[in-house]
Amino acid sequence: HRTARVPHAEQGCLNRNPNGNDFVHFLEGNPMGISIKDALLYVCCPDCSGDLISVDSKSTTGLLCKACQLVFPTSQGIPIILDATSRNAAFEAPLVQKLLDLESNASVRQACEKTLKLLDRQSELSYAWEDERHWTPEYERLLKSGSEKNWNDRYWQREPLFQVAIDSLRTAGTAHARTVIDLGCGEGQDFRLFLAPEFEPNDLYVGLDISLASLVLNRTRNPHQRSLFILGSADRPPLRSRIADIIICLGTLHHTQAKEMGLSVIARLLRRGIIVISDPINGSFLPPSLRLSRASRSTHDDFIDYRELKRLIQTQGFSVPYERQFSGLAYALLMRLFRPVLIRNRTLHRLAHRIDDFLSKRLGPRFDIFKPRGLLIALRSG
Repeated sequence: HRTARVPHAEQGCLNRNPNGNDFVHFLEGNPMGISIKDALLYVCCPDCSGDLISVDSKSTTGLLCKACQLVFPTSQGIPIILDATSRNAAFEAPLVQKLLDLESNASVRQACEKTLKLLDRQSELSYAWEDERHWTPEYERLLKSGSEKNWNDRYWQREPLFQVAIDSLRTAGTAHARTVIDLGCGEGQDFRLFLAPEFEPNDLYVGLDISLASLVLNRTRNPHQRSLFILGSADRPPLRSRIADIIICLGTLHHTQAKEMGLSVIARLLRRGIIVISDPINGSFLPPSLRLSRASRSTHDDFIDYRELKRLIQTQGFSVPYERQFSGLAYALLMRLFRPVLIRNRTLHRLAHRIDDFLSKRLGPRFDIFKPRGLLIALRSG
């Protein structure tokens, strides 16, 4: 399959919001790839799950939840839809203030003022933003330089995992538009490599991340025109239920506050199809006496509880068409010592995994330090 091409989004049109009589404006040259009207069919308020409507104030655009009377601004064409506990005053307040300054509608102005008061009560950054400071400089560097990060080790590891998702897309056919949600999408490299070649023009890619720089980088490199990028929290994704055919959740659960319990949050987004998950398991290689205390390290560096995850998978009625535990001590050491060589030679990389798998299976049951620390798992609904 070749990567599908689609026409540019409609420009300069006015259309009625399907959720009411309010008009929504198609952004001129909308950098999101789909119109605001289309986006409203997929997004919702992260606090009450209610409908959002567009607020178009001359040179800037935002979204409004009528039920909560709160507004959500946009930046660089990307909507910022954060729940009340995850909002970022330093980032959002100037954008909301701009909406207020340009808005003439009294009810929208009141919502802007209420939102500014909510932001003003924040004394520190929330959990959702704790790790953003680590990743954003890397995304900004890649965006500025135009350089590509070598993801070969991840690609090679994830091929069998994504084959399950690819097979599901092919089985579903193209009778209806298919939707892929990428939670904690980063620059979207897994979608680009594995799923974009399977996409048709009417299919939709939704990328959600807490980092604006990652979303801008993703948008720049994403080959699929009909795409929607949202700055939001994976703990409270501002998306309607049962809209996705495939959900990508790679290295995301352990960054959420809910950890493995967040599976229920992800599951509600799935219409029918596949969830692909990758996360660390089994804790640190170091014994407890040598580990940093929980208070002295980020909880984003935590791992998920494998047994609890499996229990939740069974409780929620998922089947498991693919699972692999990998990345034990041997693999970690080999990658630390020979990474430049291993990520450029697939045969040597496969050999490193085979050595690691052998030691993990033989010694892992007896010695905790040899247990695998990575999990790849595909879940099928129904």
